[in-house]
Parts: sequence; structure tokens; C-alpha cells
Amino acid sequence: MITQETAADPAEIAWHGRLTFQELQETVREWRFVEDGIDTLRRYRAGKTD
Repeated sequence: MITQETAADPAEIAWHGRLTFQELQETVREWRFVEDGIDTLRRYRAGKTD
């Protein structure tokens, strides 16, 4: 868990912000993600109970 304020490095990240889980699921189908990010989302969804 990150307990401090975070800041995106514009040289490394094209966009940053907060999404709801539903928005994230929609966005991952539309935007390009790094493969380990997609894998992390898959593992997160597998552990979700609702």
C-alpha cells in the first residue's frame, strides 16, 4: 500500500488519473497498456468477489 502522495513523471507516463473499477475495465479495452499492467489487472479481477 502506498501511504504517501504520488506524482507521475511526464517523461514516463502519457496519462495518469484515477478511474473507477468499471472505467478501468472499459479503458483497458481501448488504450494500450504494458503487458505486466494487464496481467496485474487480470490477477486483481480473479481475486475480486463481487
